[in-house]
Amino acid sequence: MQQQSSIANIKHLVKEKAKAFKLDKKDESVKEYLEKRTDNKKKQLCRFYLRGSCIFTPEQCHFSHGVEDLIFEKPDLELFQEKLKNINPEQDRKSQEEHIIEEFFTKKTRDQRRKEQPALSVGVSSQILYEYHFEMVRWGELEKAFTPEEVDSDPKIRTLIKEAFQRDLQQELTQFFFAIYDVKFLPKSFVELCFLLVGWFPKFRKVINSYCCYEVMHPVYGPVLIETPDDEDFKELIEDCLIKILKKYNFLKQAPIKSSVVLELYQKDLIKNDPFLPHYNLYLFRQTIQADDLLQSIQKSETFRQKLHKEFDLSLDEILSLQLFEHEKDTNLQQREKNPRKI
Repeated sequence: MQQQSSIANIKHLVKEKAKAFKLDKKDESVKEYLEKRTDNKKKQLCRFYLRGSCIFTPEQCHFSHGVEDLIFEKPDLELFQEKLKNINPEQDRKSQEEHIIEEFFTKKTRDQRRKEQPALSVGVSSQILYEYHFEMVRWGELEKAFTPEEVDSDPKIRTLIKEAFQRDLQQELTQFFFAIYDVKFLPKSFVELCFLLVGWFPKFRKVINSYCCYEVMHPVYGPVLIETPDDEDFKELIEDCLIKILKKYNFLKQAPIKSSVVLELYQKDLIKNDPFLPHYNLYLFRQTIQADDLLQSIQKSETFRQKLHKEFDLSLDEILSLQLFEHEKDTNLQQREKNPRKI
């Protein structure tokens, strides 16, 4: 019995010494990392932050924890677009775009950047994901908040939070690139290049949606991304489009007009003549509203009434008496986003 007790004590001592050794090594690795100098500080995203597992604060980490501390070295957009102009339409476009990207971001550059942030044997932390998951609760993406221990121990919970965290960060980065270049659109392949230069590969299914941007085909540059307007600007744009349709087709004399007719003309007339115009479905998805209800709401809008007054010289009483759009229950949008906030 005494011998078993002695063996247990020895095992406990060995375990404690091993633990202390690991802590010492961790402290040593952390100190070494913090004191290390790097020429490319904050020019790339921290690959551990992208997983929500970096143990360092944004101030301590040599790499970027999002757009707030990212030093972005802008690639030449005009030069990139010039190269896109020379793409041969008779050959595979995607492979030609990849070749252009490689001219800006070579395999040598890619390999060098992978080596710049080696893994430190200091363990991981779920603190970033834990803090972020309260935002998911606020948006209704999670039914309840979890404890730090639950986030640490349950891989399903951690994966769910990480995917939402990465989705939001990809959208934030895309919007950052638009703000930096201040242009109406960016070639999709150029956005891919921007992501690669900061150490990430874009998943466009997380970027192209009703909240971030939408994709159209440019006659010269191929697929391009355009920022989705914010709620207020989008509503104004839809109102202006409805005024154009009412005026062009003299619909005021035919009111009430079926909502399906108006929305079909939005797509087949307005978008056909202006491919960069966002589809009204993006607004419906974002607001989780049906097409008929949208038109009924717009008809009651003060800004829309003012536009009717200006374009058709109608009095307020005449506008209030108008029933412009017919509510068609059978033509309502059937599909809804599973997530009320983002796709």
